[in-house]
Amino acid sequence: MEGFLFSRDGIHLPHLPHLVFRGFMSTTSVRIKDNVYSRLELNAEGYESVSDTIGRANLSLEKDKALDMLDRQVALSVTDLTTEGITKEKAIPMHYSRDAIQSAMDLVLRLYPNYKIDYEIKTNMCCINVMNKDVGL
Repeated sequence: MEGFLFSRDGIHLPHLPHLVFRGFMSTTSVRIKDNVYSRLELNAEGYESVSDTIGRANLSLEKDKALDMLDRQVALSVTDLTTEGITKEKAIPMHYSRDAIQSAMDLVLRLYPNYKIDYEIKTNMCCINVMNKDVGL
């Protein structure tokens, strides 16, 4: 059961099983400024819990950061491919969730429709290889 209190004074985060020590649970209080609290309330969807609203905000932030990193590397690969005819796999270290990286890659694939982009999401990284679409036909 998720037990937390959400108020203008702070958030008591859910009790997490890995914080249990000799039968006692640890709690953490986080102070949120009134203007941030108000924005958090506005961004809640329906009867969404505070934890879910913060989780969605975090996923969105991770997706944006992953997109910036992946787009930059694909753009560099496209430049290498068009100017020098070179293609090579790049391993991009990132600590974002698999869902965030996948969402970012979906956007990257739409941004570069003229190229074939192979990718693999691994633990703490995404490997990409950018090629001309006609390669392998």
